[in-house]
Amino acid sequence: MALSTKQTVTRQIYQDNFGAYDEELNKSLPLSWPTKMRAMRREPTIKLVRMAAMAPPMMTSWAIEADNDVSEEIISATNNAFQQHRTHLIRTGLMGCIDWGWQGYEKIFEQKDDYVCVKTFKPLLQDITDILITDNGTFAGFRQDNLLGSDVDVLPENSLLFNIDKECDYHYGEAVMFSAESAYDDKILVNKAAQRYDQKIAGAHWVVHYPIGSSIRGTEEIDNYDIAIEILDNLESSGRMAVPRKLSGMFTGLDAKSSQNIDAWDIELITAYGSQIPFNERMMYLDNLLVRAFGFPERAILQGQFGTKAEAGEHGTFAIVNVQLRHENLVEQLNWYCVNQFLRINFGQEYENKVRFAAAPLADFQQQMLKDLYSTILKNPVGFAAELENIDMTALRDKLDVPYNDGAGNISATPGEVEEPNTEDIKVVEPTEPEDSISTPEQYSTLVGELLNAVS
Repeated sequence: MALSTKQTVTRQIYQDNFGAYDEELNKSLPLSWPTKMRAMRREPTIKLVRMAAMAPPMMTSWAIEADNDVSEEIISATNNAFQQHRTHLIRTGLMGCIDWGWQGYEKIFEQKDDYVCVKTFKPLLQDITDILITDNGTFAGFRQDNLLGSDVDVLPENSLLFNIDKECDYHYGEAVMFSAESAYDDKILVNKAAQRYDQKIAGAHWVVHYPIGSSIRGTEEIDNYDIAIEILDNLESSGRMAVPRKLSGMFTGLDAKSSQNIDAWDIELITAYGSQIPFNERMMYLDNLLVRAFGFPERAILQGQFGTKAEAGEHGTFAIVNVQLRHENLVEQLNWYCVNQFLRINFGQEYENKVRFAAAPLADFQQQMLKDLYSTILKNPVGFAAELENIDMTALRDKLDVPYNDGAGNISATPGEVEEPNTEDIKVVEPTEPEDSISTPEQYSTLVGELLNAVS
């Protein structure tokens, strides 16, 4: 069996136009998408979910990993070269991938501390930027229309590309916003229908009943209809109506009221009893679809209505996992296009893939926060006594995997999981008095710090 060491297939792109196999990778986007996408970003629910998708990764950190044969100097230099750009890359990268499916950058280099590193990652505007590819579909940089009649190419060594949901060699990926487009359109239609309902049905209407004929005002005889209209002009309402006292049976309801006293004037207010509940329910359903389009269960973002708190927690965990996967995807591409290049230029090609960044799990970030809280409480005897009654210490220890003592000298990671000791290997040691007793808060803090370090 012959094992191939070279690629034999051409670029793998599914598009319905001949431009799929040009040097410049065509975009399968409608011309109206840039304008529509920017309008969608202003929709309140979409704005909320976009923020929810970007906030957790920006609050975490990047861990740096390296093979055993890599020196601390190389690890430190790599870490210093990219950590300063972390927030900028996460914010712009996730925004571009959510809205367009991809985000491109031009890398601007500088010489710093004897190393060649990236000074600036300049985001490229997707409206005027195209991705270049080779004959076999490999990413080959960007081509940008500078709006002056000529194109500017950004070479692959000066380029960084983030994308999500990429299908084979179609490097533009697929925008998260695409999944929300249909629900957004439906929500606009429902909202317009509700507005028409408000204008035509909802609200109150003034009705002036007037006797048929005319009335003398001063020395002038004026038709009673004109007087009724003048009265209505001085009233504010959603609608108005002038009704003569005798309708000759044309309107049964109004004619019955008007016939009570044909010669009397009367003014009444008719209130609509219609309801917008069907519109509201439909709008809530479409809001749920918008949230789902971004990979979030609706109970993780919107107000809960049904189910238990435990179920809401599970939904939140699923949402965090989706956010974590997108974050890891961006960090992986940073390692491909930037970290390996930094290692190759400054230390040699043999160091490629030996140093890499990894996205810190969001669960670890939450656990570190709880650990800091637990440590702070225990280190302060006064605070410990004050907060002991208010904090569920058992739940907190569960989160931190702090071992338990069951009261019989057995230690376990969680209650109910005590292993039976092997009595044959037990050596009995007589207790001795401690050399120093704990009498000050400082000694107490030192002991607790040592305990926490041993646990972690």
